[in-house]
Amino acid sequence: MTSKKKQTGSVLIIVLLLVVSMIALASFMTLNSRSAIQRSTKIEQYQQMSHYVSSAHQLMKILLQTSLHGQPVISADQPWAVPGASYPLDNAVLQGTLSDARNCYNINALNNLTEDRQGRWPDVAIRLIDLMVIVKIPSAKANKLAASIWDYVDSNAVAHRGGAEDAVYLSKKSAYLAANQPIVDVSELRVIEGMTPDFYQKLEPHLCALPDSHLSINVNTLKAEQAPLLQAFTQSKLTPKVIERWLKNRPLGGWQSVEQALKSPELSGLSPDDKAELTPYLRINTDYFRFDGKLTADDMSYQWFTLWQWQDPQAREVLHMELAQ
Repeated sequence: MTSKKKQTGSVLIIVLLLVVSMIALASFMTLNSRSAIQRSTKIEQYQQMSHYVSSAHQLMKILLQTSLHGQPVISADQPWAVPGASYPLDNAVLQGTLSDARNCYNINALNNLTEDRQGRWPDVAIRLIDLMVIVKIPSAKANKLAASIWDYVDSNAVAHRGGAEDAVYLSKKSAYLAANQPIVDVSELRVIEGMTPDFYQKLEPHLCALPDSHLSINVNTLKAEQAPLLQAFTQSKLTPKVIERWLKNRPLGGWQSVEQALKSPELSGLSPDDKAELTPYLRINTDYFRFDGKLTADDMSYQWFTLWQWQDPQAREVLHMELAQ
C-alpha cells in the first residue's frame, strides 16, 4: 500500500514537472514571438524612416535648384532661406533649415599653406588667430592652438612654432596620429592639442570643414551673429555694431557685387588698403549649403545634417551625417 502511494506521488511530481516545463516553454516561445514582432516592427519603422529621409533629400534638391537656377546673386531673401520651415510628407513631419555653408572659417583652407622664407604666417592663418581672440580665447593660447590646428590639417609632419605633430599625439595615453589632411567635420578638432571644451564651444559656431581650401563669406547671406568672421577678416577694424548696421541696410535681393557692398556708408571707416585686403574674403554668392533636418514619424525621430554643393543647375549631396538623438 505504501509502495503504491509512493509511486502515485512520484507520478504526480513528474506530471507537475512536465506541466511547469511546458508552461516555461510556452512563456519562452511567447516572449520570443513578441521580441520577433517588436524587431520586425522596428525594422519596418527604420525602413520607413529611410524612405522619409530619401524624400527629404529629393525635396531639398528641388528647392535649391528651383530657387537658385540662373541666379548670379545668392541672398537671404530667396525661397531656400526660409528659417525653421516645415515640409509636408505622408505620415511624417520634416522640419529643417538651409543655411549658407560658406559663412564660416573653413579649417581646410589651412591644408596647403606654408610660411614664407622669413617664417611669417600667411594671412589666412593669422585670421584664425584673430577669430580666436575675438571670441575671448587668450592671445598666447590662441597662437598655440592655431598652430596645432594648422599642423593637424596640413600635409606635412613638421610642427609650426607652438604647434603639435605626431610626436605629441603618440605620447598620449590613447595614442593617435595627426590627420595631416583635410578634415571632414569640425568635431575632429576636439582632439587637437590645446583644445579645451570651453575653447571648442566658443569656436565651433564659426568654424566649418568644407571639401576645398577656399576661405570666403557671402555678404548677402551673412547674419549678425556671424559678425566675428568679418571682424577677423578686417583685423577688428569693424565693430559688431557697425557690421550689424551694415547688414541691416543690405538691399533687397542683396548687393550685386562685392565692390557695391564695400561702398556702403557703414564701411567708410575702412581705408582703400583695408578694403583691398578684405575683398578676397568676400563674395556675393555661394557654392555650399547646409541642411539641418529633423524627421518625426510615429514614436521615432531622426536628426541629421547634409552638405550640398551647388553648381548651376545641379545640387549635389556631398556629406550626410546623423546627429546624436
